[in-house]
Amino acid sequence: MMQEATLQAIDFPGIRERLAHCCAGRRAQQQALHLMPLDHLESVRTALTEVGEAMLLLQRYPPSVYPLPDLQPVLQRAAQGGLLDGVQLRDVMHLLQWVALLLPYAAREEVRLHAPLLCRRLQKLIDVQALRSRLARSVGEDGQLLDTASSALDTLRRRIRESERRIHQQLDTLLTSGAWRDALQERIVTVREDHFVLPVKQEARHRVDGIELGESATGQTVYIEPTPIVRLENELKRLRAEEAREEERILKECSSEIGTLAEPLTTDVELLTWFDFTFAKGELALQMNAVVPQLTFNGILRLEGVRHPLIEHDRVVPIDLYLDEDRPTLVISGPNTGGKTVALKSVGLLVAMAHAGLAVPAKEEALLPWVESLWADIGDRQSIAEDLSTFSAHIVQIAAILRKATSPALVLLDEVGAGTDPDEGAAIAVAVLETLHQRGLLTVATTHYPAVKAWAAAQAGARNAAVSFDTEQLKPTYHLVYDVSGSSSALVVAERLGLPAEVIALAKAQLSREKLRLDALMLEMTEAHQKAIEDRLKAQREQEQVARALRELQQMRQQLERERERYLRQVREDALLAANRARQEIEAMLSQLREKAKTGELREHELTQARSRVQEQITSYFPSTQSVQKSSPQVPQPGEQVFVRRGQVTGEVLSVNGDEVVVQAGPIRLQVPIAEIERREPSQKRRSFSPERGRKLHTASAVPAEIDVRGKTVAEAQQVVARYLADARAAGLHEVRIIHGKGTGALRQALHQSFKNDPNVAGYRLGSWGEGDFGVTVVTLRS
Repeated sequence: MMQEATLQAIDFPGIRERLAHCCAGRRAQQQALHLMPLDHLESVRTALTEVGEAMLLLQRYPPSVYPLPDLQPVLQRAAQGGLLDGVQLRDVMHLLQWVALLLPYAAREEVRLHAPLLCRRLQKLIDVQALRSRLARSVGEDGQLLDTASSALDTLRRRIRESERRIHQQLDTLLTSGAWRDALQERIVTVREDHFVLPVKQEARHRVDGIELGESATGQTVYIEPTPIVRLENELKRLRAEEAREEERILKECSSEIGTLAEPLTTDVELLTWFDFTFAKGELALQMNAVVPQLTFNGILRLEGVRHPLIEHDRVVPIDLYLDEDRPTLVISGPNTGGKTVALKSVGLLVAMAHAGLAVPAKEEALLPWVESLWADIGDRQSIAEDLSTFSAHIVQIAAILRKATSPALVLLDEVGAGTDPDEGAAIAVAVLETLHQRGLLTVATTHYPAVKAWAAAQAGARNAAVSFDTEQLKPTYHLVYDVSGSSSALVVAERLGLPAEVIALAKAQLSREKLRLDALMLEMTEAHQKAIEDRLKAQREQEQVARALRELQQMRQQLERERERYLRQVREDALLAANRARQEIEAMLSQLREKAKTGELREHELTQARSRVQEQITSYFPSTQSVQKSSPQVPQPGEQVFVRRGQVTGEVLSVNGDEVVVQAGPIRLQVPIAEIERREPSQKRRSFSPERGRKLHTASAVPAEIDVRGKTVAEAQQVVARYLADARAAGLHEVRIIHGKGTGALRQALHQSFKNDPNVAGYRLGSWGEGDFGVTVVTLRS
């Protein structure tokens, strides 16, 4: 049991907020903001295993996580027979689409291998395929019902568009007709009270046939709905009324289906919320460079390279924290502003995080004790309303801890015994620590009292640790040095903070020689210990550098060996290909010579020429080493013309990927090693293709199969995408991808709306798993 007041004291709410920022959906965010450490050991173990699997998948096989809204009220409304609107139907459709993506993801062999626990949970998802298909053809990304929702709706909307076309056609005719042209104030069409009207001059109002629907503020213009338009608009209103009734029927039908399936859909919502929340914990762990800790049951706490997760990364100093089985009490001393309280809070915060199923920001093999309760007295608890001084407030809290805390528990005490007479405060502090120690409670305390430091040094099972102090720069280093006690360095700190020199001198005069000698000895021990640590770290760094250099040499050797094997393999293949072609051409020439020899037509000069041609073929297909080296191609650039030796074709380079290139040769796209290609000069390009073929190849290769419009405004994206779709269709592409990102969905919805009116678009769909999911739309172009 960990009380909220204790979690507040160790800054646990800050962790909740960071976790909530990593969640995609509102339900997971609320779960993060109310996160509490778990009370049961098995629950903690399961949560830690899940977050470890989530971290691994995020690094190797990241899944899709979407900002799913809270659908519980929607499903409850549908179950009670309520009517859902188009946006709510769309949200349910997104739920089912996410389920359809995660089920095959959880079934992948590599995912099941690395995250068996997560996959078992995900396999409980229920894919209601029939409802998903129905919603996909019924509602669009903007929440509007699609024409494909029903055949009746499709027919009505086509009739409405035709009716609107006739109205506009009739209005265009009236604007140019003689009877209306002279009577109009302006040749424009406007709308009044949902009616199309024409602006007629006041003096000509009786010369035109129609219904007056108001006049301008000056009275010079009368707005008249022409009589020929009245009948057409009435027909349009009737069709729209039928459309509204059909839309309501579809909404009721879909809402009823969702209500019938409310129970399995609620299960999906709960599982996806858990999925969102678990992977948010994994994302937070990766942000903090955290590790999954191991729980111990003998009081051992071993954390190396601990970084307080709420301090900025460039300011936090990693520290090492230890509690041993035979020394469960740790007393931290050192200068003011030296980081004692940060170290104290770090112990409590990381223990609470582990018990809440979170990874902790430390190095590998982090060990944390399993405790059933956590207690803390940190900060100034002074209360004017309750008539409590600082000392009294601390004593009240410590008394409550002594009454309630039972093993296994962790107790954190900041400046225990402070706020009163130093001698009496030190006596109380020693008595409190002695009591906690005898009860077998894990205890971490900070102090400035020499008596408390002396108790920790003499007491079996207790241990001192000092926050080291840099005497040259006169500031703390924040590192913990174990088995020494730290001086408060109050005079040094006060002098650095600007206290006058004469005041410092008077203060030193008040100190006993024994106190000054003890402080100097303590400082000397701390510096020696710190130097030993620095020497050890330097040796470790040097060993790591040597090991890294050896690894790099080994990798280079392996890479050179792979390059050598690839080169030799390529040489053998090229030689075999050249030999085959040379043999074929030589055999063809020999065949011709035999035929001539049979007929007696062979002449001496023809034989000489044939020998010369054979030699040319041999030289052509088996060049010297020098000529091969000269013709070895450099890395080509996209857009260059190259000759692919293996396929004997010429094409244009589309992209370069390491030691391979992608080449577009007519309608064929090849991926070949750089060693198999030869660069062509511009003159060779012109000879390789006819003008018509060259034009088509350039057009097809110049238009990519996808376009990225993330970061653009809606207007910019619509303009760029429209131009791109026209170019892609002209280039003969059948299907392209529009990358618009997930975000709020506004850009995706605007693009989908524009696709409906684009003459180049035959259809479109959201990307499936592996294609970009909701962040990509796949557009099929008209042939």
